[in-house]
Amino acid sequence: GPGRSPLLASPVSAAPPGLSAIAAHAARLDSTVLSYWVERDAVRIWAVDGQARVQSAMVRVDARRLDRLVRATWSHGDARAHSPADGADRRARVARGNAPREPAGGAAHALRELYGLLVAPIASALPRDGRRRLTIVPHGPLFRLSFAGLQTPSGRYLIEDFEIHYTPSIGVLGATEALSGHAAKDGALVVAAPSFKSKAPSSEDLGPLPGAEAEGRTVAALVGASTSALLTGSLATEPEVRRLAAGRRVLHFATHAVVSDDHPLDSFLALAADTAPGGADGRFTAEEVYDLRLDADLVVLSGCRTAGGRVTGDGISGLTRSFIYAGTPSVVATLWDLPDVAGARALPHFYREWARGGNKAAALRSAQLALLGALRAGKVAVDTPAGRFVLPEHPAFWAGLVLMGEP
Repeated sequence: GPGRSPLLASPVSAAPPGLSAIAAHAARLDSTVLSYWVERDAVRIWAVDGQARVQSAMVRVDARRLDRLVRATWSHGDARAHSPADGADRRARVARGNAPREPAGGAAHALRELYGLLVAPIASALPRDGRRRLTIVPHGPLFRLSFAGLQTPSGRYLIEDFEIHYTPSIGVLGATEALSGHAAKDGALVVAAPSFKSKAPSSEDLGPLPGAEAEGRTVAALVGASTSALLTGSLATEPEVRRLAAGRRVLHFATHAVVSDDHPLDSFLALAADTAPGGADGRFTAEEVYDLRLDADLVVLSGCRTAGGRVTGDGISGLTRSFIYAGTPSVVATLWDLPDVAGARALPHFYREWARGGNKAAALRSAQLALLGALRAGKVAVDTPAGRFVLPEHPAFWAGLVLMGEP
């Protein structure tokens, strides 16, 4: 409608970017742009670098098969919460806090097959020296894929060779570039383990989050305790979040997220309900986030499937897009249920690396590689009712974190 952000413009009505615009972003980001277009029976791929060199490929694959392969990479971590009698919104998922499980064996096969379909055909165009960064522009079911976890035939993950970040479209990169120039320089708001007791009738089982409060306190210390505001438990209400969000460089949410594919604007971060008459119900919805005016350089949504939502022509309609619309150039979100081990290990590592002056894409890659290394060495274990369980190196435990927007 009138006054809506150009971030929401449909590619049908917006002029597609020319080669010069794509190459300009590749040069600005010191990156190679990989852009995908999924057709009914094929995927088209373009690789563009900062010198406007282009390589393209068309891979014959049925779109339904591609969708099944993508689902196989993350369905192992899918914790579902259905409405009563398996109601209308059958695809609502409940967020973090679930015990990690051994991932399904089919995921590893899917990750290698997807590498063969999506990366191998343009492998010769990937950067071989200098900064090895990929800017992924997905399409269709590929919005739900972690490219970081794709594996070569020899078993090497894509993240082992490249920094990776994502954008819904080249046009959005123009908007996020502008936003990054106006971001706040310090300050953080950390929201961790709110006491979610919604006033509205609810079928979601949003219980305690074992590692979220510890994660929040660690993050608050890492980003600067003197300039951080930490909201936990019953204090983490929507009015307090709104009051404290403006002027902060970082917003970090370690809480449940409920993402609705059928009604994406109803997707919400779980906060504490405001007990005052007429107060907020504890559901900080994507629609409400759209109304914020943020100064943040980074938002981290450390819930589960916070990068999810309805796939549209120009991206995913959900929580991630709402924070970019509200003024944030970079969002770290999750493609599937986030194990507590990722929140406890990967995110603090990410913040430490970023604080050293690195960029966000490099910091996230460093965090994921560190966790991958610890998993490979058998140094990550969780206690379950059945005993202590050493986690495998599977991408389920580290590849679900993705960076959307500016690196």
